[in-house]
Amino acid sequence: MDPLKGIELLEESKELVNSQDFQDNIKDELNYLINLYQGFIEFQQNRNEEALNYFSQALSVKPNGITAKFYQTLSSLMAHDIPLDIDMLNNFFSYDISMMNYFIKNAVINNIFFYPEFSRSYADIFDFLSRIKNSDEYDIAKLKANLYNYKNLNFREYLNDEAVISVAFLEKLFQSYFNDENIFFKGISGKLFNKFKQIIENIIAALKQKYYDGVKKKLLIYDKELQNRITDLQLLNQGHEEKKNFLKEKLNSVIKTIDNRAAENIAYYENKIENLHNEQGYDPKITFKNAMTYNLILSFTTFLMGGCAEYSNTFMSETTKYSQFFPTVILAGFKWGMVAFIIGLIISIITAGLSILEGSSQKQKLLQAINRIKDDKDYQIEYYKKDMEQKEKESETKFKQNIEERNKYIDNLRMERAALEKKYTEEIEKQIEAESKPLVELIS
Repeated sequence: MDPLKGIELLEESKELVNSQDFQDNIKDELNYLINLYQGFIEFQQNRNEEALNYFSQALSVKPNGITAKFYQTLSSLMAHDIPLDIDMLNNFFSYDISMMNYFIKNAVINNIFFYPEFSRSYADIFDFLSRIKNSDEYDIAKLKANLYNYKNLNFREYLNDEAVISVAFLEKLFQSYFNDENIFFKGISGKLFNKFKQIIENIIAALKQKYYDGVKKKLLIYDKELQNRITDLQLLNQGHEEKKNFLKEKLNSVIKTIDNRAAENIAYYENKIENLHNEQGYDPKITFKNAMTYNLILSFTTFLMGGCAEYSNTFMSETTKYSQFFPTVILAGFKWGMVAFIIGLIISIITAGLSILEGSSQKQKLLQAINRIKDDKDYQIEYYKKDMEQKEKESETKFKQNIEERNKYIDNLRMERAALEKKYTEEIEKQIEAESKPLVELIS
């Protein structure tokens, strides 16, 4: 295949990727790979400057691309004949360590032995690898022995899935490479120990959790009782508030009833006062009119009786002609009728005046009745308010007593629970210490 054609096709691929509506992370990954492959092509053609340029472009979109870093370093060595950057070598090694499941057979740093250009830095590489080989952070043999001793301890029930996998990995690792002089296996002893230490610490934590869960189970009866008592306390508070609201609503209802009844009675008497002049006996005009009617009837009757009586007296004392009957009767009747009319008029006037006085007196009585209704309303309202205050006071006193008793019981229950928890905790801590002692010795 023509290398230039490959570069050209990869360049077209790059333009195609950049023209598509991909997510940024996908686009960056594709551009990284395209630049990396272009760099490989240029590197294989010994065009180190061009290769260096493509590897740099690859790192610009993916700064942690370890493959691009390696070939950028190699291209720089070949193009510029400069010493190897030991920090970059350490970078490769750290990456391999982080890829523990893969690095032993496929380590990036192994590639320095396949390219003669790295031989220029032989002394630095030798010193670097010697330091790794001779600086075991932890005794591998001791770590293997501790792993074997752990297998003889019965703690498998405390392992989660991840820990089971980690233990199997360590076992396989020791089986495959314990007698191998692999530089990475030598260099990661500290990390292997930390992995083993993490497994042991997780087992101890699970062991503690088991015992503390047992304590919680023993104290569960106290927790349930406390919860029930607290709920009862909340219900008591709620019931007290509901009772207070009920008493207030009841008082308002009673006051409203009293107000409505008083308002109806007052409206009744006010209506009587307003229409008092329409009642018989309290309107002076009607009283005067009625009296004058009776006066006219009485005066007319007196007129007839007086006239007839006068004629009878004249008839008995002297001979009177029949033709003088009417003049005599009319003249005498008018005299007596007028006297009766005047007397009746005076009586009618007096009666009309008395009706005015009677109406005024009746109005005062009605006003007094209204005042009595108002006073009675105020008295009843005040009475019910005091009665309700007394009931609220009694209810509040009883409520406080109940609250105090329940709080005291809850406090005693909590102290009893705390004492038992302390006792159980001290007991299990001794058990935990005894059971975890073999595990602690494995990582100490």
